[in-house]
Amino acid sequence: MAKHGVGVGDLFRYFGWFPEVEEREGEYRFRSGAPDLHVLFGWLQVGGVYRAFAPNAKLPRWADRRPDVRGFLDPFYAIGDYYRALYVARKRLQIPGLNKEIPGGGVLRTYHDDLCLTELDKTRGHWKLPLWMYPSPGRKPLTYNGDRRKWSKNRKHCYLHAADIGQEFILDCAGYPGAVVNRWLRRLFAHAV
Repeated sequence: MAKHGVGVGDLFRYFGWFPEVEEREGEYRFRSGAPDLHVLFGWLQVGGVYRAFAPNAKLPRWADRRPDVRGFLDPFYAIGDYYRALYVARKRLQIPGLNKEIPGGGVLRTYHDDLCLTELDKTRGHWKLPLWMYPSPGRKPLTYNGDRRKWSKNRKHCYLHAADIGQEFILDCAGYPGAVVNRWLRRLFAHAV
């Protein structure tokens, strides 16, 4: 992510691969025949960045007690020019026009259709996205998804046959309409807390 310039103020949106579940006799089970979906489930707005293997790298004191960051500075994990970074959330989410007190990072507790990336009646890698995400000329596409043949659009949405590479897709919104992006984010966070 460092090579893409991810830093303070940037917003991570986390998605995962989820099958639908149902409750039966007090237990949750996967619903037979339900589609596998890619769904947004969490966020983190970057408030600070700590880079491992940078000269004089140090972690904040509280990180010493966190099992998920132990070994962060261990040279064993440094491979070639690769280095890791610890992204720490802001105390409060900052999106222009958002009039709610929302933590800088968290998990979305309630599902709603705006969180589903997967296009209805398609496999999980076929995404239906807001029209503003279409990579028109002069706009950087979602990383790993630069092949324009994988994108299409109509008057309301854009569609992507997403790369199978993983979860670290980055969209540099610098060339995208800020007001539209912020309106979309406010709608997503309307159900956050």
